[in-house]
Amino acid sequence: MKVFLLFSFFLLIGCTSKNEKNARLLDKELAVRPLLSAEFDSLIQNARELPSLQYATILFRASSREEEGIEELTKQEELLLEALPLVPKKKEMLLQLNDIYRKMSGSGISDANTKGIRLCEELENNYSLSQVERWKIEKNKAIFLNKHGLQKQYLPIWAKLLIEHQAANKPEYIIEDLHTIANHFSKLDDSEKGLSLCKEAYQLAKDNQLTKLQNECLIGLINASLNTKRYQETINYIHEYKPDSASFFATTTFSILATCYLKLHKPDSARIYLSKMQNLPKAGNGLPILCRIAETYIIENREDSAAFYLDKAMGLFKDQARRYEQMNLKVFMPYPFLSVYPSFATLLQHNGKTLQANETFQLMEPLMTESTKESTQMELQIKGLTQYSSFCRSTGKYEKALDLLARRDSLQDICNRYNEARNAKNIIDYHESETLIANTKVNIAQALYYKRFLTVIIIAGLFAIFIGAIFFYLYYKLRKRIRTNLQQELELRSKPLDPIEQRFRSVEKEVLSRKLYLNKDLSLTFLQQELNINRADLSKCINTYSGGNFNQWKNSLRIAYVLEHIEHTTNIETLIKESGFASSSSFYSCFKEMTGHTPKEYIDLRLFEQKLSVEQMRILSQRNKKRSGNPSIKKATALYQNFGKLISRVFKTT
Repeated sequence: MKVFLLFSFFLLIGCTSKNEKNARLLDKELAVRPLLSAEFDSLIQNARELPSLQYATILFRASSREEEGIEELTKQEELLLEALPLVPKKKEMLLQLNDIYRKMSGSGISDANTKGIRLCEELENNYSLSQVERWKIEKNKAIFLNKHGLQKQYLPIWAKLLIEHQAANKPEYIIEDLHTIANHFSKLDDSEKGLSLCKEAYQLAKDNQLTKLQNECLIGLINASLNTKRYQETINYIHEYKPDSASFFATTTFSILATCYLKLHKPDSARIYLSKMQNLPKAGNGLPILCRIAETYIIENREDSAAFYLDKAMGLFKDQARRYEQMNLKVFMPYPFLSVYPSFATLLQHNGKTLQANETFQLMEPLMTESTKESTQMELQIKGLTQYSSFCRSTGKYEKALDLLARRDSLQDICNRYNEARNAKNIIDYHESETLIANTKVNIAQALYYKRFLTVIIIAGLFAIFIGAIFFYLYYKLRKRIRTNLQQELELRSKPLDPIEQRFRSVEKEVLSRKLYLNKDLSLTFLQQELNINRADLSKCINTYSGGNFNQWKNSLRIAYVLEHIEHTTNIETLIKESGFASSSSFYSCFKEMTGHTPKEYIDLRLFEQKLSVEQMRILSQRNKKRSGNPSIKKATALYQNFGKLISRVFKTT
């Protein structure tokens, strides 16, 4: 019997050693075989003959390889699911499976999000996790929720992680948290908050000398500052990022630099980076770059140089069109032309080349009137139609101008509706995000509070009631302070009008209702006596809120009265006396300053206005004033801001 047991023992040792040797050989062979190869499947088939624990270990190692392809990740998922029933301790395998689902989610596999959320909840509820493991699972869960469109659950997780990482002083994790939350607010069109969070993340990376994270933060800062139209800041961040040494991002950064310099009216600097873009590989067919270079010359009114680059761009397009036509493909004129050709046509008109300008506008007309659902393209069409209609008006083609304006207004309505809908949704999402973050902070504070409370209960024993009362009092004070802060914020938001503005509204109401402005003797002293108001206060409120001084305000009311009656009067001199003007010369001067026309011109213009919609005429009048270049009109800019309201109030009172 002893001999039999001894023989069995040595036989078991020999078999175990043989199995371990086979497992090591198979593991080495599998490590160099592609996951999707027939050799890999054959080796896995041989591994099934090994004991279950060794087989599961081989499957786990194969699933831990760094793979990115969708088919490879799916194969790794299958290997892990096959190995799970073979091992008693599953935590390591489930953590690896969770990482695979995260990679699958990033590759666009939609059901990976649902599987990942379910697995995260299983790990959180059924396994003992270290702090680092818990952070990793919560991060993956947040990614799955975001991909699944569940932002209300996704954002509190990142806010919670940020607070915990700050408490644990983990700069790398804090920077990632700040970046993620900043991107969320940027998507909600709150670029200011996104920029603030990006700056905080960048400064933290800089203070801790984390070069890689510092560069990642700079990319976020470049985008955020560009979205907030801080063009000089954007340029500074790009130069700090050093685009020349980062060829992968060079095309993008050079394009952003060119855009910023154009916005800052520095076309020379913009051309430098557009020229650099031409020399980069994979910069496209060059047509958009040529159009942008032409735009820099248009800004400088250099017609010949702009025409040179536009001809080169048109040549590229015609070559491409010929190739497409040989393949029986339909050719469309590219939209980069629409961003520059109308401005070039306007330059030609300015230089007296009306015929060439007309041909250029006609060339772009199909692009201007083409149906599109892209908001960026619609904005280019609106700009082009506006320039074309202005050209038609200046050349006497009024019917054509009206048709173009009608098309432009239709596009503008579509853009406005889209922007209003998007802004309304973003505002709702923004407030929800703010509320979620605030609630998360309160919940974390409450969780920490209760944790300490329970710790004190266990340690203190007999002092539990006393300590509990103290913490309850602190909690009550905290909630009371929060409610007080909220109440103060609400009071600030509902703050009444400024006393000076209230006084102005009251004075204006009295002057309009009693028609004091028709009195030719109206002055500050007269108004002070009539309304029983301190002269200094009266002068201050008028100068502050009327858009001009007392005389300008008084004259604007009188002109408004004249505008109401001018179409129905036969004797302009009588109307001048009724309106309170001391002399005809002062009336004509004020009328010209306020309206940009003489009374006769104004009456003729009103006849023409009747053929147009109110909105179209408002835009036309603004553009005529800007083009007129009359210095007196520039001085009256502040009066124009309130003139329409004054007219409506005078009409209503009368």
